[in-house]
Amino acid sequence: MFTSNSVHTARHVAWHYLLTALFCVFGTSVAAAQGAHEKAVFFDEYDQTLPAAFIPCLQEDVHVTGTLKTTYQVTFDGSGGAHEKFGQVTNLIGIGLESGDTYRVSGPLSYTFYTPDGETVRAEHYHNVILNVVGPGDDSKVIFLESLHLTTNANGEVIIERIDFEARCPTAQ
Repeated sequence: MFTSNSVHTARHVAWHYLLTALFCVFGTSVAAAQGAHEKAVFFDEYDQTLPAAFIPCLQEDVHVTGTLKTTYQVTFDGSGGAHEKFGQVTNLIGIGLESGDTYRVSGPLSYTFYTPDGETVRAEHYHNVILNVVGPGDDSKVIFLESLHLTTNANGEVIIERIDFEARCPTAQ
């Protein structure tokens, strides 16, 4: 979950700026002339407890651990615009802190950035997370849905901001 852990958020933002800056330094003239593409893959350890007090679908606190495989890609178009994408694949498992029950944790996480002139001041950012936490029985399921759309103008001012977050409790069918 990209935004719920400040260490992960900081690491992804740092990768975003580092890789974009390096690519700009070494590949701007080629990128502007014909477009170019770069890709990096890295792994992050994940360790967080989901509190049942704030998530009514869970009957107990769930300690989630594992790794997130992140693929970062940037493509410069012929106009110098940068199209960036983070995609994460989860390899997570949860353990109920009271029962010791195993919870399956999975879901796609994706983040896209677009900067029409390759500068980070003027940008469009989309962020989508769907995370499923499934434990034993019908009362131990939750789906987290998070989306963000953020657009800034050339002065760095936010002109569009929409953030949605929902924790759904699916019912047995």
